[in-house]
Parts: sequence; C-alpha cells; structure tokens
Amino acid sequence: MIDRHTRAGHVDFSDLNEKPKKETRVDRTKRAAWISVLLYAVLIFILSSRPDLPDMDFFIEINDKVAHIILYTPLGFLLRRALSLHKNMTASQTAVLTLIIGVLYGISDELHQAFVPGRYADAADVLADAVGVLFGSTAFYFLRKQQPGLRAETNE
Repeated sequence: MIDRHTRAGHVDFSDLNEKPKKETRVDRTKRAAWISVLLYAVLIFILSSRPDLPDMDFFIEINDKVAHIILYTPLGFLLRRALSLHKNMTASQTAVLTLIIGVLYGISDELHQAFVPGRYADAADVLADAVGVLFGSTAFYFLRKQQPGLRAETNE
C-alpha cells in the first residue's frame, strides 16, 4: 500500500502526474490472446445455455463425447497460446495451467448445464472436455515449433 501522507497531514499526489507506460506489441498480443480465450469461453457458455442444441452431424454421426472434445480443443489451443505469452512460465507450467483452467471451465460448464431445462451435468463430459483441452494444448505446442510466430518472446 502506498502511503501518500507526508508531513502534517499533507497528501502527496506528485506520482499521479507521471505518464502511463507506453503499451508494447507484446502487451497488445497478450490482451488479444486473452480476449480470444474469453470470446471462445462465451461461445461455449451460449451453446450450453440452449436447451435444444442443433445436431453436429454433418457427414457422419458424432457422439456427444466426441462433440465435447471437438468443442474444447480450440479452448485448449487458445489457453495455451495466451499462457505461453507470459515470460515467467515454463512450458511445463503452461501445459499444466492450461489443463487446470480448461478442466475448471468444463466443470463450471457442466454445473451451468444442470440449471438449463432439458440439459444435465455429466462427469463424463468433463473428462471429454479435458481430453479436448489436452489435444488443443498439445497441438499448440507442436505447431509453435513449426511456426514460431504463434508466440511472442516467451520462455516456452
């Protein structure tokens, strides 16, 4: 906590006149990466809010668990991308944190579905979500080796 009180009850506001730090390209990249994660999470939330989801059967019949894996793979990719932009994290830490955040979101999604008419919470769906997050995270890891532009100045 900053103590702005100086002598005799006077308050020092001199640091308020300092100009804000100029935003860097890395700052903008981080913000864009986290906004992508947030927007994708909102998409999942919106889909989970619908009591009647459209069939994902385009050319073949898709099992419910496969649909969860497909839906959560991009989330794992986006999470790993956003976390990889933080220099203070190793690749292992990024991978573990991606999985933890993804699974926690999957759990919250299932809890949310328990309150949606016509939907129900299913622990097996959380497992499928975790597999999808793991696939997406792993895909990012291998793709970034092929295309270093997927990340900006990080330790991963």
